[in-house]
Amino acid sequence: MDREDDEVRFALSVLDDHRRLIAAGKTHRWDIVKWAVTVNMALAGASVTLKHQDENATGLFFFLTLGVVTLCGWLMAEITRRMTAARNDTLAPLKYLSERGINSGNVTGKAPPERYKWTYDEEELLIYGSILVASIAPAFLLWRF
Repeated sequence: MDREDDEVRFALSVLDDHRRLIAAGKTHRWDIVKWAVTVNMALAGASVTLKHQDENATGLFFFLTLGVVTLCGWLMAEITRRMTAARNDTLAPLKYLSERGINSGNVTGKAPPERYKWTYDEEELLIYGSILVASIAPAFLLWRF
């Protein structure tokens, strides 16, 4: 019985490790959004100062903001991929616990899926994506008007 207790504790430890990876991923995604908005606002500010000196500068700053958003999109996609992998890695310990009579569905109120999709955090991704796209607006407006 001691061996099985040790295995259950280990399975719970593995689940805890994956929860921490997912939480870190969420923090990283938010940090990326904050970084992008800050950089894009700084680029818009620099664009304002140069608008009267050189009209082409505002276009350059707008395209730089597009580059920042593109880079951030790639970073968010990579972090989301890693979070999805961590979520999918939790399925094996959950199955092990279920085979030992510990049903996670009874505890959480819902059974785990067969596989987690990258769109698991769809609402959060939409909000962050919208914030990133909106951060382009000041530089775009200065360039066009």
